[in-house]
Amino acid sequence: EGFELSESNRVLSHGLTQISARALKQPLMGRFVLTGITGLADIDPLFSIIDADDRVQAYIGGALASDLAKPADQTVSAWLDLFHGTLVGVRRKSELITSADLEQIYTAFFDAALDDLDPYSRYSGRLQARANRETRNGFGGIGLRYVNTDLGLEVQGLQPEAPAAAAGLIVGDFITHIDGVSLATKRSWT
Repeated sequence: EGFELSESNRVLSHGLTQISARALKQPLMGRFVLTGITGLADIDPLFSIIDADDRVQAYIGGALASDLAKPADQTVSAWLDLFHGTLVGVRRKSELITSADLEQIYTAFFDAALDDLDPYSRYSGRLQARANRETRNGFGGIGLRYVNTDLGLEVQGLQPEAPAAAAGLIVGDFITHIDGVSLATKRSWT
């Protein structure tokens, strides 16, 4: 079917656990997951849910896609079971959700859930998270990470296919001059 339940469970469980551990105000896992489920409407606008007293019904257009009991407890695993059950039912009725890859599902889920919890937080998918890490670790501009030394800038890391790598720089090189200006005495570059 193209949907890897174990992978989805691992990613969503990790994400929900991390969010719960870092939230200033502890979210109720049920509300958090139900809000995340509504994000599937970003993939298929015909998707909707009805949150009844003890059941959650998902629809594609007017067609019932799933009708599941709400978990009795607020554990991540119990609510993820509800999410995955809903997703399996919805995928039977929605070509758009069936053809969505896991990153699209994660993005729809976390963006909706986080928007309810904190309007300033956003989910970063695998590629965006990698780019964010590279930026935090000093990559950027020409794709070069460096440290200041008495000799100049020592190359500590390079992004493949970035301008610095394309110019032939390698890790361990020293950049001693830029436009004829010595870097030996310069202590800070912005």
